[in-house]
Amino acid sequence: DGLSAYLTYQYTIGQKTMFKGIKKVLGGEFLIFDIKNKTVAIRRYWDIKENILQETEEYFITRLRELLEESARLRLIADVPVGAFLSGGLDSSTIVALARPYVDYDFHTISVGFGDIFSELGYARTVAEHLDTVHHEIVIEPKDVIKEIQKIAWHYDEPLGETGTIANYFLSKEARKYVKVVLAGEAGDELFGGYANYKINSKVYNYYRLPKLVRNALKGAISLVPWKGNPFKNKIGFYLNYAAQRNFDMAHLYTTKVAGMNEDELEWFSSGDLRFDKNLIVNPDGVVKHPFNRMLALDCKNMLPEKFLMKADKATMANSVEERLLLMDKEIVEFAFTIPPAFKIVNGCEKYILKKAVMDLLPKEIVERKKQPFGVPYTYWIKNELFELAEQKIEEGELINRIFDGGKCKRLMEGIRKIEDRQLKIGSWNHPYHQLSLAWNLFALELWYEEFFIS
Repeated sequence: DGLSAYLTYQYTIGQKTMFKGIKKVLGGEFLIFDIKNKTVAIRRYWDIKENILQETEEYFITRLRELLEESARLRLIADVPVGAFLSGGLDSSTIVALARPYVDYDFHTISVGFGDIFSELGYARTVAEHLDTVHHEIVIEPKDVIKEIQKIAWHYDEPLGETGTIANYFLSKEARKYVKVVLAGEAGDELFGGYANYKINSKVYNYYRLPKLVRNALKGAISLVPWKGNPFKNKIGFYLNYAAQRNFDMAHLYTTKVAGMNEDELEWFSSGDLRFDKNLIVNPDGVVKHPFNRMLALDCKNMLPEKFLMKADKATMANSVEERLLLMDKEIVEFAFTIPPAFKIVNGCEKYILKKAVMDLLPKEIVERKKQPFGVPYTYWIKNELFELAEQKIEEGELINRIFDGGKCKRLMEGIRKIEDRQLKIGSWNHPYHQLSLAWNLFALELWYEEFFIS
């Protein structure tokens, strides 16, 4: 179950892990061990609740700003200097701007770039100059990744499907030279509506309210297609499978896994031996009813903790750095689910209410710039400098050859040889990108396996 979840979403879902007999305690839960009876019980102490308030836009802007400032003040309570990760995006820029008035020492900010392929260093530099921080920049080269990737795999315990792990690791390594505590901007997108799929999925909500007969018929039609699941021929498979999802929740989650395998691809690569158990997904409490908030809650309970928070926590801990998340203050999370969805995306502007709450703190170009994913150019790496290493792991790896069709994996790598760099673009989905993502996930899986079961 953990394996199929990883291949589908790039992270393990719910309590499952990649190790037999080891489970996770989920967010908002605690574990009780009864020493006398030697029993284990898990209890839930907190959950996301929807309580939309009928207040004015000005009320939500003012109240959110108050909560943000208080969260910044609390997270700067430390007996050592505190710094921050700064990407130049809205969320990380916001936390630096909120924290700056409370810092009366050198405030170190750290940013990462990737040479000519992809870099937001210019935006981060703009924010650092505006807020007068002591700014540090690092550039990650493919040779650095090759040198450290085995060590990173060991620290992460589970496969490196989410390539942001690499950036977080090098950022934390650099930060440790200056500070022991850093602020970071995770959760802004999940709480305030920052991802493009929120807008897209909101528009098709009524389709998933139609009788299941329509979607079941489409699913049946897909099952008859001879190239079903073949990532080399199935160029429209992503969209067909999206339309065939059994309900709105599953359709939304489907759009969060563009770098993972869909159900048909999972069966195709494993010759039918692997299937994803949808019951593993952690669903929002039944009181989260508005479709927009359901998408946010689904991401807050699945993708955010198991993919983004996991990578950040393990990267910082690997380098003896503590990360504090200003936007994930309990009061802010609860308040976010009182804000009407109409104030989260306005006229196509994502995170509208957050932007309005902090627009006086940041340069206009930072607040108004189009959202840019925190991209790591792994598709370029695996197509070029990491190709030989990835090819060897995928075609000769013990685990890959045990669970996947070797001929199909070999065909995947042969197809990648033919992809040209001009076909790739950071932060966008296309067919070559998807093939390279599948290859990366298999490569990372074998790296993990060799680190924990062979080394």
